Amino acid sequence: ALERQGLVYDLQGQWAAAIQTYEEALDNYRALQKRTDEGKILANLGVIYGRQEQWEQATRMFEAYLEICREQGDRHGQAIAHNNLG
Repeated sequence: ALERQGLVYDLQGQWAAAIQTYEEALDNYRALQKRTDEGKILANLGVIYGRQEQWEQATRMFEAYLEICREQGDRHGQAIAHNNLG
């Protein structure tokens, strides 16, 4: 539910609310050790930070997403992460 709410905020341009909601979802996924879902949230956060031209934060999010994709052997996710880092 939090992931969807974050997306709604993102689509409405309410980036502070989206970030807050995604960070809450991120904490939940980490507590549950759901690495795939954690990665998706990190990628979403990276996009939002990029839209705001907060390049350092965006880079950190995409690098963390890339690490999770590598751990899981997710080549598609790795390509997405590299594309966003490039």
